[in-house]
Amino acid sequence: MIAATYKTADSFLHALDEASSYSETESIDEEPHPFVLLTGDEATDKVKGIGPVALSSLLVYSKEKVLVDAAKDLARALTIHDDADVQQNDSADDDSTFKDMVVVFTGTLPMSRSAAQNAVKTRGAKSTPNTISKSTTLVVVGDKGGKKEKPAKELGVRVMDADEFMQIISL
Repeated sequence: MIAATYKTADSFLHALDEASSYSETESIDEEPHPFVLLTGDEATDKVKGIGPVALSSLLVYSKEKVLVDAAKDLARALTIHDDADVQQNDSADDDSTFKDMVVVFTGTLPMSRSAAQNAVKTRGAKSTPNTISKSTTLVVVGDKGGKKEKPAKELGVRVMDADEFMQIISL
C-alpha cells in the first residue's frame, strides 16, 4: 500500500527524511505532516489499511538514522521498477502458455517460488496451490522434488522438470 501510494523509492525516502525532523510532540492528525499521502488531505483520500499504528511505526522508523540509511543503501543497490515498468513487463509476458492451468511447484527451482508462480500466473495460470489435487494440471519438479512427483503421476497429471519450465518461460 505504501509503495503503491508513493510510486517511487525516492519519493518514499524523501517522506522518511521529512518525517525524521517531525516533532514527536506534534499530532499526526495535524497538517502538514510527513505522510500526508497516506493519511489524505482535502484533495486526496486516505489510504485504506494505513492507520495510526502504521503511521506511528513509520515515524519511529524515520528517527532511526541507521535504518533510514540502510533503506537508502538498499534503494541504490536494487533495481526498483515503478508501476509503469511493471505494467509494461506484464504486457510483454501476456501470453497464454499456462492458460487456465493449476500449476504446483515442488523442489528447489532455479528461481524463487514466488517468481515462478508469478511467471505462470502472468501467462494465464488459474492458480498455483501448494498441494496436488484432482484439479492440478501441471507439476513443475525442481531439485529434490520427489514427494509431489509420484502422486502427480498417479493422478495422470503432466510433470515437467525445472529446466523445461525455465525454457518455456524464457528466463
